[in-house]
Amino acid sequence: MSIVSVGADALELRVDLLRNEDQSRDIPSRAYVAEQLVALRSQSELPIIFTIRLEPSGGRWPLEKKDLAIEYLRYGLLWGVDFIDVEDLLDNDLRNSMVSGKGHTKIIASHHDFSGNLDWLSPDTDQVYKTCASYGDVVLMAGISTDLSDASKIRQFRDKINSLDDNKPLVAFNTGTSGKLSRILNPFLQATTHHLLPSSSARDQLSLIESNGVLSVLGELAPKTVYFFQGQDSDASLIDKCFNELNLPHRVAVVGQNSETFTQSLLEEPGTSSVVFGQHSDFSHLAEKSHDVADRDLMDTVVVRDGQMIGYNCLALGIKAVLLQENTQSSFVDQEVLVISQSWDEARTTISVLQSLNCGKVWTLGFTTGSEMSDRFASLKMKVLHGCFNPAGIFCISPSHDRNILASLITMVAERQNKRRIIYLDTQMSPKNPAMTAAKVSGWRIITQEQISAAVVVERLRVSVDESVPYSFVQMVKRQQLS
Repeated sequence: MSIVSVGADALELRVDLLRNEDQSRDIPSRAYVAEQLVALRSQSELPIIFTIRLEPSGGRWPLEKKDLAIEYLRYGLLWGVDFIDVEDLLDNDLRNSMVSGKGHTKIIASHHDFSGNLDWLSPDTDQVYKTCASYGDVVLMAGISTDLSDASKIRQFRDKINSLDDNKPLVAFNTGTSGKLSRILNPFLQATTHHLLPSSSARDQLSLIESNGVLSVLGELAPKTVYFFQGQDSDASLIDKCFNELNLPHRVAVVGQNSETFTQSLLEEPGTSSVVFGQHSDFSHLAEKSHDVADRDLMDTVVVRDGQMIGYNCLALGIKAVLLQENTQSSFVDQEVLVISQSWDEARTTISVLQSLNCGKVWTLGFTTGSEMSDRFASLKMKVLHGCFNPAGIFCISPSHDRNILASLITMVAERQNKRRIIYLDTQMSPKNPAMTAAKVSGWRIITQEQISAAVVVERLRVSVDESVPYSFVQMVKRQQLS
C-alpha cells in the first residue's frame, strides 16, 4: 500500500467494484465491505473516500438498487470514513437524509453526464454545480470529451466557480481518451492509478508519475530547489531520490557557504523551495516561525511560500509523527516521561514535542535545564530524576550515554509496570545496544533513529514541496540506496 499510494492525499474505496470470492449477486455483502474498509485503514492513514458509483455514472451498482446504495453509504458514515460520494441521481429525500446525519464526514456531491451533451460553458452546467453545492462539501462533475480543446473549457468553468464568494471545492474533468488532459489539469482530488494495481477504477486514468511528467512539460508544475548546507545534508540524496521516484521536476542542492547574506540570497532566488540548516543557527530571524515551532532557535528549515518565509522544525514534526503512529495524542496527557541527554540544547526539540503532547512531568537525566530555559518550557514542571517514578516513555537522545546502565534502568521500570507498554526512543545507531535489547524483551515500543530520520524526510517533503509521501515509502527508498 505504501508503494501504490505514494504521492496520494486520499484513497478511494470503490464499493461498487468489490466482489466476494463466493459472491453470486451484483452487490458485495455489507460484512465484506466492512472487512475491506478495515483492511484499507490498517494499511494507510490517508483519508478514505467511500464511493458507490451507479451504472449510469460509469459504475457497476444497479440504478434500481439505489435505496440499498444509500443504506451502504449510511454505514460508511457510521464507520467514520472521511468522505462519502453522493450522486445527484439519488432522490432528494435520500440525499438530504445523508446530509443531516453526516457528522464529521465530508460529502462529495457528484454529477456524471456521459451523453456528450455537457457544455461546460452553458448556464445549465452552472445550475448543475449549484444543485450539487447545495448539499455537498465538495462538488465533482464529469463529462465526456471528444476534443482536447474541451480541457480549456473546463478550466474556464473552474475559474468562474473559484471566483464565487461561496464556492465549494471543485473536481471537474472529462472522461475518454481526449479527456486525459482535463484529468491531469484538475488540481483538486485528481484521481490517479498505479501500474502495480491490477486495474484502474476508470478507463483512461493515468498514474501519478505520468501526470507529474505531463504537468512538468506544460509548466503547470514549476521546478523548485531544496538547498542543504554541508553538515545538514544527510537527507539530501534521499529527498532527491524521492523526487526521481515521483517524476517531479524538483532538485536538491548542497551548498557550503552558510553566511546570513548568502542564506538570504538563496531564499530570495526564484525557484527556491526551502533552505535546510542546523538548529541554533544565526538565520532563524530571517523567517516567521510556523505555529508548530516552540522556539525560534529550534527552526531547521525555512520554506518560501507566496513570497513569505516561514520557519519549521522538521525534526520536531518527525518525532511527533513517529510517536503518534501507534499512540493517540490523549495517551500522553499528564504522563511522566524521562529525557536523557548531555545538554539542554540537545534535549530541547524532544522536550518541545512532549510539551505539545501535554505531558505532565518531564524527568531529566544527564543535564539540567539551567537559567536559560524559557518560560514556555518551565511549565513542564521539570525535576531532576530521583526515587521511584512511573514513566510512559524514556527518551535517550545522547549517543554517548552508557546503554548498560540504561538497560538496568529499563529492566527495573519494566518489573514495576509489567502490563504497560512503555515507549523507548533511542538515537544511538549501534547494532549492539543493550538498552534496546532490554526494552524489546520487556515488550516496550521501540523507536529508532532510522524511524525518526524517515519521518523527518516525510515532513520536509510536505512543508517544502507539498508532497504527501508515506513513511514506509521513504524507508523503502532508503533501503534501496543502501543496497
